[in-house]
Amino acid sequence: MFAYGNVKQIENTLKKLIIVFDGKPYSFIKNFSLSKDSKIISGIKHRFYSEDDVLKLFIILNKEIKKHKSIKQIFLQGYNISDENVKTEYQIFQNTL
Repeated sequence: MFAYGNVKQIENTLKKLIIVFDGKPYSFIKNFSLSKDSKIISGIKHRFYSEDDVLKLFIILNKEIKKHKSIKQIFLQGYNISDENVKTEYQIFQNTL
């Protein structure tokens, strides 16, 4: 979501997020609450994604981290060491979210 556009634009968005995360993205997302955190997300958007899209991303990630304990666990659901690439794992990850 934040990894496209010109480098300066990506850096600016990521700097804003790092401040919001207080250097602890996992903790922030795991403990994310729309009622308490929506104000600090205010104004964060990236290219075609609005502030509301960013909030929805954090809501989804929060739900899935609570369910699976980590984003890595979601990705590993489809992991097979014999796969030539991570296409299958990525598709499962994408479908889970």
